[in-house]
Amino acid sequence: GTLALISPKATPTQGDLVNQKPVGSGPFVVTEYAQKDHITIARNPRYTRRAPWSDHQGPPYLDRIVFKIIPEAGTRVTTIESGETQMISALNAPAAVLRRLESNTSLRVERNPYPGAPRIWLLNVTVPPTNDLKVRQALNYGVNRPAFVESVYKGLGQTACAPLTQHMLADPSLCQAYPYDPSKAAQLLDEAGWKMGPNNLRTKDGRPLVITINSINYGAGNLPEIELLQGQLLQLGIDARIKSQARPPWYEDNYHCATSGPVMFLRDTDWNGLYALFDSATVHTNFNWSCYANPEVDRLIAQGREEFDPAKRRAIYLKIERILVDQAVTVPLIDEYSVWVLRGNVKGTTYNYSAYPVLNDVSIEK
Repeated sequence: GTLALISPKATPTQGDLVNQKPVGSGPFVVTEYAQKDHITIARNPRYTRRAPWSDHQGPPYLDRIVFKIIPEAGTRVTTIESGETQMISALNAPAAVLRRLESNTSLRVERNPYPGAPRIWLLNVTVPPTNDLKVRQALNYGVNRPAFVESVYKGLGQTACAPLTQHMLADPSLCQAYPYDPSKAAQLLDEAGWKMGPNNLRTKDGRPLVITINSINYGAGNLPEIELLQGQLLQLGIDARIKSQARPPWYEDNYHCATSGPVMFLRDTDWNGLYALFDSATVHTNFNWSCYANPEVDRLIAQGREEFDPAKRRAIYLKIERILVDQAVTVPLIDEYSVWVLRGNVKGTTYNYSAYPVLNDVSIEK
């Protein structure tokens, strides 16, 4: 995201109100904040800059913008179709609904790839059974990534290959590492000592092969990819259990390396996002929830942060990615798109480097 200037005079006196009515320097001013309902921003008449991405100097074209907080995708879609709203996020919109919206001539759909890490399953390398490389490799061969795109994320993303999205750092070797191959997954689990039992569950020394997925629940249940993942693991003979919990305990389990790992994403516009995810300094904090520590990766991350030459820097981070893929530290699932649906009379939308909409130049035709 963007770090905006805030008022050194007003901010220290605001206390908690700084999160509801920040005093900043941007093109809009926050005029109203109604928790869990809406946020209203108004045109800042004193704004005189021309932002690098803007088509004009001075204040925005729109007098006022209201962000309505509508968590449920179906309700959001209804508002754009009826004209109650002029722009919505297509987050969690079913594929069939998105196709319907794209066929509506009064609407248009805009897509941009998110930077950073994909929707990814971080595998805890410190606790059984995911501390076993063969088990982690089996999970990578046994998870059907294209099925996620075809069902849950159709029109909202593409198959992921590595800990950074293909938009960030594309290389054919990363996508060729783990083709979907359930037979290979079964072979690796057999080699690791997890044999298929009569009840279609694998066991070793009398113990079932149990994997616990840490699932964040915002109040509407598990995200759809979690249950799809669980179903695919069950087909491999794995007793996949979902630990569904609210944000605070979900974070605590991640900090304490208490499960087989969470499914998450990380927005970052630089390859150095790998530091937060895999440097040993970020275990027990944000966001090394694979609990992974590798001195060679630490060294390369430090080298990448100090290198200025773009080609050399790319080579360093590609080497890190290859190590992480070889060691099967994660199961990358989906490279997500930032998808927005707009009424046809909304003009001038642009998107920043984080794929979020920039509204300085937006206007509405009458």
